Amino acid sequence: VSGDKKYSNVVVADKCHLPGSISVYPNPVEESVIHLHFRQKPAGLYQVQLIDLAGKKVFSQSLKHTGGNSRYQLNPGQSLAAGKYMLTVFEAGQQQETIALMIQ
Repeated sequence: VSGDKKYSNVVVADKCHLPGSISVYPNPVEESVIHLHFRQKPAGLYQVQLIDLAGKKVFSQSLKHTGGNSRYQLNPGQSLAAGKYMLTVFEAGQQQETIALMIQ
């Protein structure tokens, strides 16, 4: 063994840009407006739910997605307290994605 050190290349995995993904931006959410980005998701009726840390559903909205890439704006209202929430997206009754987010 020569004592030489060799390192592999660094790879960054960015789930937000994977086909079939859903992302929230910005996170933390500002001014209680949640921006969703659907990336290469199939067409369908999606249900979005915002759950607080106590497990209470504080917001729900249906989205009719035409397929492919789309951006949606959700306005749950100013009544949301600042803090951590879980945003869950369902399609055809099946959970597709759960995203932890912070409301400022």
